[in-house]
Amino acid sequence: MPAGATGNSSAIRPSVGGKCSIILRRTLSAPFAILALLAGLLLPLDAALIWNGFVLATIALPPTIPVIATVPPRRPGITLSSHFRALGGDLKLALILSALTIIFLADQAWLMADAIFRTLYRLTISRKHLLGVDGADIGERPPRLSLAGDSAHIGADSIEREIEACEMSIFRSCRLHADTLKSASRS
Repeated sequence: MPAGATGNSSAIRPSVGGKCSIILRRTLSAPFAILALLAGLLLPLDAALIWNGFVLATIALPPTIPVIATVPPRRPGITLSSHFRALGGDLKLALILSALTIIFLADQAWLMADAIFRTLYRLTISRKHLLGVDGADIGERPPRLSLAGDSAHIGADSIEREIEACEMSIFRSCRLHADTLKSASRS
């Protein structure tokens, strides 16, 4: 038996428990943001607007902090028009990122809640797959194939590809718009 190990094989090492608690803490932001938005709907209209505006601002603020930090020009030789054009592009990108974060907040909350419940189930009931490391023989085992497992995997991949295609289309349209504005300003 290794040094420091107890005779109870079901005990969780403190380092593993600490990692699990850090992971659980990080996963709570999206579900609590949804709960805060829903709680704001229970308030009177004026208070609900302020409450939900504050919650949405806390979500939108992190991507805009770098834009706020670059308001003063860093180098003295930059013209104001080029600086404000670059600042506008950065602000537009930050607002798009904030909007996508808010749009996908419910999906992120669902995924995080699922991860929380699975982790709690593993820690308290099943006691299986607790951050274990598989041995070197995992590559030698044949994959477990089933129609249901393959269908779920293919469905998840196709949804993920559709989301990536939407993100790329938004990014390309923003880039095309920015290039059009640049060429229009040159002529």
